[in-house]
Amino acid sequence: MDNDKHLNGHTRFFLSGYKDSYLANDVIAHGGMGIIYDGTSKSGQKVIIKQSIYEGKNADDNRSELLKKEAKILKRIVNRNIVSFMDESPDDNMYYYVMEKISGPSLMDLCLNNPPDLIEGTRIMVEVCDGVKYLHDFKIIHRDLNPKNIMMDGGTPVIIDFSSAEILQSKDQVIRLKGSKIGTPIFSAPEQFENGESSTRSDIYSVGMCYLFILTGQIPVEDTNQLHEYVSRKVLNATARKIILSCTEKDPDKRIGDIGSVQEALLELVEELRNKPTSRNDVNENGIFLKINDDLYPINGAIGIGRNHDCNKSTCGEVEKNKVSIDNPFVSRHHILLKKDDSGRIFAKDLGSKNGTAISGDEGRSYNVILRGQATEVYVGDIIALGYKQDIGPKQIIRIVSSD
Repeated sequence: MDNDKHLNGHTRFFLSGYKDSYLANDVIAHGGMGIIYDGTSKSGQKVIIKQSIYEGKNADDNRSELLKKEAKILKRIVNRNIVSFMDESPDDNMYYYVMEKISGPSLMDLCLNNPPDLIEGTRIMVEVCDGVKYLHDFKIIHRDLNPKNIMMDGGTPVIIDFSSAEILQSKDQVIRLKGSKIGTPIFSAPEQFENGESSTRSDIYSVGMCYLFILTGQIPVEDTNQLHEYVSRKVLNATARKIILSCTEKDPDKRIGDIGSVQEALLELVEELRNKPTSRNDVNENGIFLKINDDLYPINGAIGIGRNHDCNKSTCGEVEKNKVSIDNPFVSRHHILLKKDDSGRIFAKDLGSKNGTAISGDEGRSYNVILRGQATEVYVGDIIALGYKQDIGPKQIIRIVSSD
């Protein structure tokens, strides 16, 4: 680096590493631990340059040492699902290292409010597990796996940001750093924040939360005590639910034991989905759900749907309480009953609603009204309109969906 240049946030300057020289362009991020630059190598390759903050004689040696530790970990890694180390500074006083630039979006940018289908989402996680397994085989834990730290290089997920990574003495070791809160809330394991503990099973928790995010396109619920219910309502496929829940047990000892087992379960699910019959007759062999907004409710037996209200004998007589309540004034207190019979057929019965019920089998282009008190058979893919008037359309829609 030129003698009159300092790595303190200025842009457009040249750096010399052991292997090549680099032009530092724009600052991508500037935090307490250092600065990240967008750069270009002399040969024209796009790179990322990461270095500790330099403040002349007051340079923080600890920051440089932490960055060297991060680079040391990356130097050991050669895996298509992990960002590649390229070069580093020969000057320890103004240390930086260089890594490849991943040109695609992060999983956060790719999947937020736009989840891929189940096969593609599971395939992505199979590859993420391949990277995590490689790390664990080398006794490295990442400790901050989250959708922002997984970038897409074409169709290949690549794990980045090893600023929180640690090297274990053994695969079963638990690192305990009292008072330490490493990771990203929601996606990192609760023990990392509650006890300052990290292990390979902490990474497994994060893998499960990333899979949940990919399948739903939503930031998961923060309260770990509500996670089981959340997963049950948001994830249709029973196998995917089981994988997520086995990864995200609050107690680390109850989680699936190793990342290889997670990857194997995901691979089996991909194979099952690819070989699955797609005929309509196969639907009854799978889970069928009622979908209201983004929430899922399994249809097993009978399920009553109506408006939120204080339901008791004085207001509702002997009518059974709703299993699903909707906060919509156009929905009657007890609006509709969905019932699945022994053969797997599903019927919708209007319970005498004030504003009517209608069914659409063509994605809402047309509706057929259900007469009050009568039942009609419904199918996976149908839309049920609650509070339906022919001249104004539906006031609330619910859907019948399957886990396919």
